[in-house]
Amino acid sequence: VGPGLWLAAGCKLCERKASSQRKRHWMALCSVVVPDGLVPGDTFSVLFDEKLFSVEVADGLMAGSAMTLELPVNPPLDDSVLDSKRRNHSEVDVVVPDGVDAGDYFTVEVAGSAFEVELPEGVAAGDSLRVTLPACMGLPSGAIEIERLTLDATDPPASDTEYVCGVREAAFVRRALGESRRMASVVDRRANMLRSDDPNLRRDTTSTQTACTAGAANSTSQAHYTGKRVEVERSDGSFSPASIVAYDAQSDTYTLEVNGGTKWLVETGSIRELDRLALLRATAGFHEDCEPE
Repeated sequence: VGPGLWLAAGCKLCERKASSQRKRHWMALCSVVVPDGLVPGDTFSVLFDEKLFSVEVADGLMAGSAMTLELPVNPPLDDSVLDSKRRNHSEVDVVVPDGVDAGDYFTVEVAGSAFEVELPEGVAAGDSLRVTLPACMGLPSGAIEIERLTLDATDPPASDTEYVCGVREAAFVRRALGESRRMASVVDRRANMLRSDDPNLRRDTTSTQTACTAGAANSTSQAHYTGKRVEVERSDGSFSPASIVAYDAQSDTYTLEVNGGTKWLVETGSIRELDRLALLRATAGFHEDCEPE
């Protein structure tokens, strides 16, 4: 399991009956791992059975601890209905924006929601590309999704039925790592810009920075662009260098890459500007006798 990947353990489906109305209430017992950087009293998002829940870290737990959740669910469906629901996606044709190459990600916005698409081989900027919209558009960045994957339809409804739970973070982590690799070259070019008076270099670097910010959701409250190097506050009050990976306008939070891991749902107040001189020394290998004036 890669760094920053949150895991969800198996879930069990349980039946409850209200004594007065004799109605069945289906609950799922699930286990999730407390994300990195959270302490008791903090909250994080969990998506289960197409519903978004806000979960508070209980007292006595810390990052990496397992939490047991009891979440309400709809009555169980047989496999054919579940498969049909998974296929209930819509498609849309989009035009690949300029500056995107095969393997890069670009943002698609539909009906006020945004998601990212990886450009396949053989498709170039200006081409039309048909993409399948995700089933849960508008999911906040970093939300843990516990997905019902399999269900034994032969079991009677009143019995405990095993669920297989997963986390839709694998693609997100892969996207974050790819963004980090692309930003490494951008940081080097920005460092060179500060050392040079060449106006062409400055203009080219500005274009690169603009390309990096393209695809982020438009928001008047977004204070940091995607790919920006910053410092983020840790749970012990110290600050560590980090990179902005994504911004979620709905929750006004950021996703950052920190020390090889990923930190989700970070508020603006926990982020501060990175010392530029320290950044130059770290990325361009400056020595004390060749600092820029």
